[in-house]
Amino acid sequence: MGTDHSKLRHSHSSREKTAVPSIKLPVSPSLNQMKDSRSRSGSTSSTKTGNSARHPISVKSRRLIQSAFANPHDSIGRRSVKRSCEAKAEFTSFYLSLDQQSKEEFEENVKILLNRVVANIDYVEEMERLSEEFGRDLVEWRTKGFRADLLCVLADAVCKECLHLDSAVHKAHTTTHAFSQLGTLIFSSVRNGFYMEIRKKRRTSNSFSSVGSGSGSSRREEKKGKDGTNKDDSPRSYSPESTGSDEYLSTDGDDGFLKPPPTILLSSRSF
Repeated sequence: MGTDHSKLRHSHSSREKTAVPSIKLPVSPSLNQMKDSRSRSGSTSSTKTGNSARHPISVKSRRLIQSAFANPHDSIGRRSVKRSCEAKAEFTSFYLSLDQQSKEEFEENVKILLNRVVANIDYVEEMERLSEEFGRDLVEWRTKGFRADLLCVLADAVCKECLHLDSAVHKAHTTTHAFSQLGTLIFSSVRNGFYMEIRKKRRTSNSFSSVGSGSGSSRREEKKGKDGTNKDDSPRSYSPESTGSDEYLSTDGDDGFLKPPPTILLSSRSF
């Protein structure tokens, strides 16, 4: 009996030590497919915002996340960045290329993002907007070595650091599931904002290039006009039907080909 009881205890504890899954950002930017079955039950008690029916995180998981963030977490940004550096050498290269002020700014931005998202955890559209805004701001860090493939590294690190905030109050698999959902929602929107800002900058750059090439063409046309090759008063610009063009036509059996203007006409035009 004692042996069986110890085996049961051992198997129960091993199940609780669940490995933290890596966050895989969905291919589609839409998160509507992640609707929770409890949200679709139509319970009026969980429709605080009017759009909770499409919220990808259950009410129970949201309350767990909020209770975890009620604990001290001032260093969560720094710890998340440090864990990212430990996970991938490319992230370490990016981080070490920053000066001290930029390092602190990046860490603070991560912490602010998490605080704002958790504060609006019942408002999924606001969560997405805040995350997209963070992603757009990340584009400016590309000049310092940040790349889009580092987003997954940061997402995993944030999720793992958030698990420690729960202080083992809830079961490990419950906490892991809640923060995995939160990380997926946040960093899917971060990625969307990142690429939207890149496309916006490219469109702006292309529009400036088009304007520049257009002005260059107009200058070339103007230059052609100044040297007399394409100006409207060029002898070759007149048609046989135009008024006053008979003097340019030959009447001596040359089949109507244009001939150079006479010397008298050239002298009169010089005035």
